[in-house]
Amino acid sequence: MVQHRHSEQVAPAATGVESKAELTEILRKDRALLATLPGLLQAQEWEAVRQVLKAPPVNYLWNLGESKNTVKKVGEVTDDASYFDLAEELSGALQLCDQFTYDNVFIPFQPGNGKVKIKEPTEQVTTAIATLDGVLKALS
Repeated sequence: MVQHRHSEQVAPAATGVESKAELTEILRKDRALLATLPGLLQAQEWEAVRQVLKAPPVNYLWNLGESKNTVKKVGEVTDDASYFDLAEELSGALQLCDQFTYDNVFIPFQPGNGKVKIKEPTEQVTTAIATLDGVLKALS
């Protein structure tokens, strides 16, 4: 589709802006990927957890800046500023999950009796999933 002056519909490739439906589909994929993390954390699969967090599409939620954040884009597309707060909440939870997981990689090599943290990153991913569920519910 080519953008015309009076045209309401423009293909995302032409504008670089995803539609609400496209963003919703990306968020559903994010949700499915995040749902795997509690089990991976329980199994102490730190690298697998970080691979999910650091790869598209999940990394757009927290790791690549506001301009790439899928939830923020939803706010822009729907002209609803409440999504910006949800984007911040989600980003913060995923950042903490990543930090706790990253720290666990090095616990065995640290002096003293450092404890592996499973509860803390799991709580953060649970918060992220709940926030994402709220976004998806609002979009449906």
